[in-house]
Amino acid sequence: FLSLYVVVVAVASPALPQQYPRTFSYTFKPGQALEPNKTLVLCNHVAKTPSGNHAVLISWFTGQLMWDHFGATIISYYIDGESEPSIRASIDMLTGEGPAPTTPMKDRKIIPWGSASLGRVGIGGGAYTTTRIPFAKSVKVTAEMAPGGTQSEVFYSLIRGLEHYGPISLRYSGVKLSGTSRLKSFYVNTTLKSTEWATLANVTSGSGAILQVVQHVRSVNSYCLEGTHWARINTGANATTEDLQLSSGFEDYYLSGQYFDAGEFATALSGMTAEDHWFYPHALTAYRLHEADPVMFSSGIALRWQNGMKATGKLAAGTTNLESLVLVYVDDETMM
Repeated sequence: FLSLYVVVVAVASPALPQQYPRTFSYTFKPGQALEPNKTLVLCNHVAKTPSGNHAVLISWFTGQLMWDHFGATIISYYIDGESEPSIRASIDMLTGEGPAPTTPMKDRKIIPWGSASLGRVGIGGGAYTTTRIPFAKSVKVTAEMAPGGTQSEVFYSLIRGLEHYGPISLRYSGVKLSGTSRLKSFYVNTTLKSTEWATLANVTSGSGAILQVVQHVRSVNSYCLEGTHWARINTGANATTEDLQLSSGFEDYYLSGQYFDAGEFATALSGMTAEDHWFYPHALTAYRLHEADPVMFSSGIALRWQNGMKATGKLAAGTTNLESLVLVYVDDETMM
């Protein structure tokens, strides 16, 4: 008998390098000059690997003392070679702070506040946010002086993150987002009549989650705070539409009560960080983070707020100036 023996030799393929998280960090000493009508680059980072799940993890900004309009400095994040930034907003709105008061900064008492998510801990700056901004290849961060600025100012910044951070997981709830999710900003600056609705964010397709809402309102009275927040979820074509009431009033949405009767506060979930006057004019700024209670969508979402609920009578809202910023994680580039 002839026996046949087959010997199989296993040849190991070259092991792929393990993708360890790699820190990147951009900061400057001395500070950089922020000049009128010029764009200042704070960070221009290209990941060492062709693609992956990378993220900016903290952004911090400060400036020279007594710079009244520091917070109005515009910060933009360009993701993966964008010509238009995915995120563009003032430092105040990014970090949940109220716009600069009409009185000089030296006449305003600054109370440091902050949480693990965002804060303002300096008179002339100290504004930070740990909003995680994912990218696959590159991220560029720029600063522009607020419109109307006439002289150069000293500007300091820190942009730090990790390559191979991994897909974003919402803090507290642990909900995991897609590895291709990107953060988008929606900005509104408008004047509303009594009971008029404003659309704060409108995503026309794709899945994702609302991350952060910041609203600054200035009204002839406090009854604008009677207005409620609603989300129309799954607004894309051929999707089932569901209207969700997210609040029973403005201050309730920000987890306070009774027209913010305890005053300014800041927590990991929400805060009311600046308030001008109680009655006329009524002005305040509040932020809300939706990581503990995600507002998820699978095919688009529209977030709306109403300027009060009564046009006549004792609780009639007046004309209200609204400035808002909404940050949304979206797994689709097609948006309105």
